[in-house]
Amino acid sequence: RRVHGQYLIESVIPVENDDEVTMPLVDYMALYKTVRKSQFSSPPEPFLLTSFEAHGIAEKTCTKFDLEIKLTVLKDDWVEIPLLPSTVAMSQVSIDPSNKNDIFEHCTSIRNDTISLSLKGKGSFTFKCVIQNPYENSRRNSVNLCTPKCSSGKVTFTVPQQNNIQITMSPFLTRKLEIKDSKTILISSVPPTNEVKIQWTEVTVTQAQTETKEEIKSPEEQIVTSIQETSFSVGEGILVVRSKFDLVLVHTSRSSFTVNVDKRLRLLQIDGYEIKRWRFTEAVVDAKEKEIQGSRVIPSQPSSSSSQSEQVQTSNLKTLHVELNIAVVDSYTFTVTMEMNTGGTSVKNFELLTPFCEDVSREKSFILVETRTNVEVNEVSSRGVTPLDVSEIPSSLRSLSTNAVCAYQSLYPRESSITIDVTKHQEAEVLITSIDAAYFELVAAAEGKIIHRVRLNVRNTHRQYLRATLPEGYSIWSTVVASVPTKPAVDKEGKLMIPLKKANSKNDSSSAAFLVEIVFVTQILPFEKKGKVPIHLAYIDVPINILNVSLYLPRHLNYNQLSGDLEKVKYFSNHFTPAVAQR
Repeated sequence: RRVHGQYLIESVIPVENDDEVTMPLVDYMALYKTVRKSQFSSPPEPFLLTSFEAHGIAEKTCTKFDLEIKLTVLKDDWVEIPLLPSTVAMSQVSIDPSNKNDIFEHCTSIRNDTISLSLKGKGSFTFKCVIQNPYENSRRNSVNLCTPKCSSGKVTFTVPQQNNIQITMSPFLTRKLEIKDSKTILISSVPPTNEVKIQWTEVTVTQAQTETKEEIKSPEEQIVTSIQETSFSVGEGILVVRSKFDLVLVHTSRSSFTVNVDKRLRLLQIDGYEIKRWRFTEAVVDAKEKEIQGSRVIPSQPSSSSSQSEQVQTSNLKTLHVELNIAVVDSYTFTVTMEMNTGGTSVKNFELLTPFCEDVSREKSFILVETRTNVEVNEVSSRGVTPLDVSEIPSSLRSLSTNAVCAYQSLYPRESSITIDVTKHQEAEVLITSIDAAYFELVAAAEGKIIHRVRLNVRNTHRQYLRATLPEGYSIWSTVVASVPTKPAVDKEGKLMIPLKKANSKNDSSSAAFLVEIVFVTQILPFEKKGKVPIHLAYIDVPINILNVSLYLPRHLNYNQLSGDLEKVKYFSNHFTPAVAQR
């Protein structure tokens, strides 16, 4: 065998010529493995982004960051390295190799909405630039910093103000807040990510005593508008309530929200941005508000230490407190999903209380009542709501409903309630499997054997097996379901069980008819010159709409006086057409 000469530097094997050697197979395999190990494959990526550092400051019109990225190029050819999205303004670009003697070429370009660095030359480099990011809101206290996805990252952000400034960042691994030279500085390490959100707010003296900041004092009027969409899904003994709150904040910010809900509800899930934690407390209102709250208040026992006008009333509501990691401005959306037991599948005068948000200037609520199961819902009475057609409610709420019953609008959700009756009726049997057409072919031999070929066009939505009672002494030749050979089973009563396919959804093509074919052999009495021969057919436990039977008998005999459950005809008015299997 020919072996590469450069790997045979020293050999104790006699060499007959310059190009060929003879060696044992064991030595050759060892040499082959050594050569394979020395041939390194190319790396999966031609570059590595090791780390980055970003030093930013909040200016009047935008934020400015000095960005430094350390990277390694693993091949000598041109390599394109995506760095940042094209939404940022980049300037003062420079690149320095770790080895000053390295020769390389580089340029920056924009491709597919991404700022990329094209570099030719193998080695380690440091890429430096200055980027400018716009503010995310009109208050100029929030910015999204786009970063390269490196193994490690460090972000330092400076706000040129030192009095009661709170800076938050997400995501982060560690963070430290410093005040230096009349500036507030946040130093943070971040995990591998493509975006870092930074937000800063001014905390007043009163707010500094609490854990979170509720509002920013401003000479302008502070307005918080709440638009909520609530759906009540009525089932058999279960009520699921889903409320979506869209909040618009003008001249203010919030880091926590409070929502009053029915005391009987259990919380399932809260969805929203930067939610820190949540908790429930019992809702209490002053006695002066009893007339406003209406039926939502249950009077408590009078207190000896307070006058009647100052008595605290226990509400049949409870308050959900939602706290955020940051103070949000402009707008915020969160969704609360809850459930409760209705006390039975059929209930009378069941009251639906609409969740509502506290401490808002204006509010509007859209309400939808729907049924999730086979129950009937009728409205008994309503208060504080205006009936709407289902088409008039927002599409975002309407799309969540599969069987909407009624819809409402309320301009003051804290005063609204709806009383309904829920009735569960007795369910009727539904045919879940049917046979559109069936064709039985029987071929009888003179010695008494009959070959049965049973073909069925079946529709199935739920059933697992088709059961067939076959004549005694049968022997199965084959069973096919939708053109696929299938192995049948036998239950304890001796019935043949054939597994069926079923529809997975309403639009599934498997809800169409498919062909089931059974071929088996039975033994009867031999055909004599004279006599009677009973022939039994297969019995299927599914209703058959159209049944055709063809019986083929030996030709050397005459047959008459046919009797049984079937009618002899000259031709079939409905010819059997096998269902085509859906692929």
